[in-house]
Amino acid sequence: MTYDEATGYYKMVLEGVLAYGKVIFAESSYAYINRYPSNGAEGLSINGKDMLFSAGYTWEEYVPAPVVPTVEATIYFDNTPYNWSSVYAYVYTDSEENSSWPGVLMTYDETTGYYKLLLEGALANGKVIFTESNSATTNRYPSDQEQGLDIGGKDMIFLKNNTWKEYVSELVPTNSKYYSDGELLLGVSEKTYVSDLLSAFESNNLVVYDSEGNVISDSQPVGTGYRVCLVENGEIVDYIEVMIKGDVDGNGEVDSTDYLKIKQHFLGTYTVNGVYELASDIDNNGKIDTTDYIRIKSHFLGAFDLYA
Repeated sequence: MTYDEATGYYKMVLEGVLAYGKVIFAESSYAYINRYPSNGAEGLSINGKDMLFSAGYTWEEYVPAPVVPTVEATIYFDNTPYNWSSVYAYVYTDSEENSSWPGVLMTYDETTGYYKLLLEGALANGKVIFTESNSATTNRYPSDQEQGLDIGGKDMIFLKNNTWKEYVSELVPTNSKYYSDGELLLGVSEKTYVSDLLSAFESNNLVVYDSEGNVISDSQPVGTGYRVCLVENGEIVDYIEVMIKGDVDGNGEVDSTDYLKIKQHFLGTYTVNGVYELASDIDNNGKIDTTDYIRIKSHFLGAFDLYA
């Protein structure tokens, strides 16, 4: 039999009638003790099933352990209301821990303004206790002898008043048709105004800038290449770029100019790049062709709806 590193067992594949035969295990051709069943006894029935011989002479159907998917979760800690000198996260399960007490020192993330720690595998479904130091008695949560906070395989954040909730980036829209791939804000249609766009976000710290870096007011439309920016203390700390299908010139409306730009790109007399190229690919086939500019022309003539 050959050793299988994946399972830690020795194995052999049987085909045809042998898969319904009997088996005797032995250490060698002359073994009398290290063999089972013993000399003179019938072999173990296989019955066409995957079988496993294990401790205690147990012979039973082999059921592979389920493949556990790789799980990641990031936990965040908002230290603003607590003002701890340092933030540790002690994460544990029934069988493992991320480190001995007080756990792992969390790192400060300048983008979010929170302390954070990435967890992988079983620990992403574990529990966490936050503490300022090894000997902290008051600056820790939950308190001594209490169970940690459930992580549940999700990105979680610890906020003021000991609030523990799922972490959602301020640049991720909620309860709307808009969605994000991490870099682009998608699902936005032409003639969408800033006020309508920002209403899809929970954060009050967002500002919309045009492609030249000018702040856009609530009553103005957004266009391809505009950025929804997270602003803290007067500085942009993160952003997501708007992409509107068909809006190739970035004015927030699909018209003859967009049609001409796409057609010229197709003919090789003009080039669209970046997010504007994505806005030009109407049928999402990865290239700009006649279908794209015909659909745009049909849209502004009222014969086709790009956003239906």
